[in-house]
Amino acid sequence: MTILYFYITIFTIYFIFLALQTLRRRRKIRDKYTAKYHNMCVIVYSHNNKDTLEQMVKLLKSQDYPSSCYSVYVILDNCSDESEVLLASELNINVFNIKNMDTVGKTQAYSILVEKLSQVHGLDAYVFLDANYYIRHDFLSDVNFYLQKNSVISTYQEPIITRKLSFTEKIRFVYEKYIANFVEAMRSKMGLSNILNTKAFAIKKSVIDKVGYISVGDINTELKYTLDISLKGERVFSTPDLKSYSDYSNCVHQYPDISKRFELFCAYIKQFDFRRFDHVELICSLIAPNWLTVVLVYALLAYHSFHVYFIVDFKTILTQIVLLVISVFAGMITAKIRTSEFWYLCLYPANTLCRLVYNFPLFAWVRSLIKKASEPSTVEKMLVNVWVSDGKRNHPCQLELVSTSGLSSVTFINSRGKKFTTKNNHLRMTDALQELSNKLSEHGLVLKICQCCKYFQPNIDGSTNMVKGFCKYEFSDRVPGDVLQTLIWNTCEQYENLNIVNLFQNISKK
Repeated sequence: MTILYFYITIFTIYFIFLALQTLRRRRKIRDKYTAKYHNMCVIVYSHNNKDTLEQMVKLLKSQDYPSSCYSVYVILDNCSDESEVLLASELNINVFNIKNMDTVGKTQAYSILVEKLSQVHGLDAYVFLDANYYIRHDFLSDVNFYLQKNSVISTYQEPIITRKLSFTEKIRFVYEKYIANFVEAMRSKMGLSNILNTKAFAIKKSVIDKVGYISVGDINTELKYTLDISLKGERVFSTPDLKSYSDYSNCVHQYPDISKRFELFCAYIKQFDFRRFDHVELICSLIAPNWLTVVLVYALLAYHSFHVYFIVDFKTILTQIVLLVISVFAGMITAKIRTSEFWYLCLYPANTLCRLVYNFPLFAWVRSLIKKASEPSTVEKMLVNVWVSDGKRNHPCQLELVSTSGLSSVTFINSRGKKFTTKNNHLRMTDALQELSNKLSEHGLVLKICQCCKYFQPNIDGSTNMVKGFCKYEFSDRVPGDVLQTLIWNTCEQYENLNIVNLFQNISKK
């Protein structure tokens, strides 16, 4: 109980310090002019985002930043929506078109392009943007201003509400508004680091050279990359003044996994640099409690101190609770939480509890039993062994191929037994595998099956599933002219993705 008390007290003191930052008068920046202009490379990633990509290109061309101080590169990652035609007449836009292959994902595309651009003389910084984002006409000027004192800048994501939100969406929306406008803003005031938003951020070339790689993806990937940046003596700066905009429907609401945070804490605690408070705080924040934990722990401490002798009395616990509540209210004022949004924020701990109960293994198991019982008798399943590569080594995994009344879906099972099922039902199994491959590529993983291999040629035989194909690899014992049949989920040691490095080199030569 004593350990719980000190744990929650440290969090309370931290939150009180955040609230005290609201008393510091914010210095108004009337003129963001600076005599120094950074030479920036803006890299836009697009995967079938034609409509928003067109708007993004227009916004980048209309920036009030000197055109000689920035260049624009657009990566079209296996687009099938005529994005290439859209950019055909844009002479000032450098286009890297990845086609006739599987989607490679942002991490691989960014890494290869950054490696190519690292040889460009005089390049100071990179600006990475998702094509489904929007920016203001002074975005690059603001980035240039904040790059004077900060090496890594994360933008504040302003959601654009185009539809009526559900009850749970409103709870998440208000909570994220509170975190961005209060917690992250006050952390920046205190000189602390925030988690990098890899959908829209700027980073100096020297930092990428220090870290040695670039990694984007889900919230867990962003958290790890933020820690690696901190290890190199840099911090991620964010300010509400620098915003990027996106339709709320495109916003992926993610929270770092508790297990992943604890795993990272155990890995990085050995690399404490006590000379840097921001670095120590970032690592310790990995074990910070969520609001549900805060409520439950304080309820337990209040009950315990009221009935049993404790190191502090009930009045002290009650005083800490009151101070924390006052700090929370101060944050609401700073975050401009409206009266109509107040109760949504108060319901966030309850929403967290509901999500925990819903995902609890026992209830998940019961749901799976109910789902199996309700499945029609026409369900066909097949389990196959496959390999997934993270770029360094292969990991044995499994695919469960499911056909339900003629509609196909795929369940991916990793080596630890964790499952992911494609969200959509497809007419063809090849399309379901394509959806899974795209999802894995977002996490920097490559599904090593025949369908994703450059030597695979599908067999268009008129069937719905099109699971058959031909292998075009010239094996040493292969008879010339012989047709080597295979299936889309097979693989072998000769598996090879289309060489993206050579593709980029050929484009750059042209």
